[in-house]
Amino acid sequence: MNLPFLKKTSKPSNKFLTLDIGSEAVNCMAFYVDPQTGVAKIIGAGDRMIETGAVRAGHIVDIEKVEEAARDAIHIATEDFEEHISDIIFGVSGDLALGLITTAKSARGRAGPIQPKELELIEQKIIENAFIQARNEIMEFTGNTEVEIEPVTISTVYTKINGHLVKNPYTSEGDTVELAVFTAFTPTYHVKALQKLAKKLHLNILAIGSTMFSLVNYNGCRERLHRRGCGFR
Repeated sequence: MNLPFLKKTSKPSNKFLTLDIGSEAVNCMAFYVDPQTGVAKIIGAGDRMIETGAVRAGHIVDIEKVEEAARDAIHIATEDFEEHISDIIFGVSGDLALGLITTAKSARGRAGPIQPKELELIEQKIIENAFIQARNEIMEFTGNTEVEIEPVTISTVYTKINGHLVKNPYTSEGDTVELAVFTAFTPTYHVKALQKLAKKLHLNILAIGSTMFSLVNYNGCRERLHRRGCGFR
């Protein structure tokens, strides 16, 4: 089964934009990634109201009006920089991103440390099953039996060996492997709309991801840093 993943892009620079398109406004943030630590720091932010009706429940209805608001939001977020930031990550709101956590357990039938190929096969089966489940749920919700969807976020939640959580499965041995994976799917027409918008804005898409998943990860990261007595930028 061939899943419609986005194509990989060229190596990004150390600056990028994020854009979240809501029903009332477009919000943009500019980030700088420290090459030494890999930490992303917010270096600019901007927002612009959208004309009523241009976006409905996350769906882009009038791309020209959205483009205008996006340009203004990006300009505000980057007006202090001389260089042009050309890479962007689009956030997809909960209205358009169906998130699922799918778990699979597999008996290994072999001895020795866990091999990457083993986890890759389990993950692929999880993604395929999640794809079918997401498509069925979206068809049931919308009543559209011909709707096409694409995965926009795939992330491992946890890995267990013989029922025990492990951080690095490749140093572990055991008889059973359990993998939980978070996936988020969005309608293909929305991905195409974002690709069209990026082209109009002369921007290169690094990723299209679930906004809710990003917020959960952000809060989890803040909590871990707080426990370590560190700040969060």
